[in-house]
Amino acid sequence: MWTVAQQSGTLDLLPRADAQRYVRVYSLVQMAVDRLEPSNASYQKATSVMLPAVADTTSAQAFVRQVNQRQYDLSLVNPAEMQDIRATVGDNMAISEQNINMNVFLYGIEWAVLHGSTSDEQNIRTIYDAQSTYWQGGTDALLAKFPPPSESSPSPAPATDTAH
Repeated sequence: MWTVAQQSGTLDLLPRADAQRYVRVYSLVQMAVDRLEPSNASYQKATSVMLPAVADTTSAQAFVRQVNQRQYDLSLVNPAEMQDIRATVGDNMAISEQNINMNVFLYGIEWAVLHGSTSDEQNIRTIYDAQSTYWQGGTDALLAKFPPPSESSPSPAPATDTAH
């Protein structure tokens, strides 16, 4: 929808400050979407590189259960396979950290907007605060400081543009 609005020229109808704010928000969302393919590819590679460590191949059910439950016997792999496993696990850890960072980033901006933020400065402060809170205290600390909306909580008032 955002891409259609950009291509059709509809964004030209918005005040410049609003359009810039939306461009930044949607570019962040696009960055998160762009992370999906590398994440999925990494997950698939991790699954395939671990196949030599599946101990019970007597039935398809046993094989699938071991893969789904991550039950591997590393004594079955040779040194080259172990090297591939180590490299893949390292790649997965790096990608996981990037994904966590992006998710906290998006959570921070969503929280800021839902709580009435009308400027990039407010959004950035909230994003950095959310990231710092997460990396220092984990999910519990993040959700304690930036609680998700509940069904009983009132919707925030729409943001008003004070620049005009």
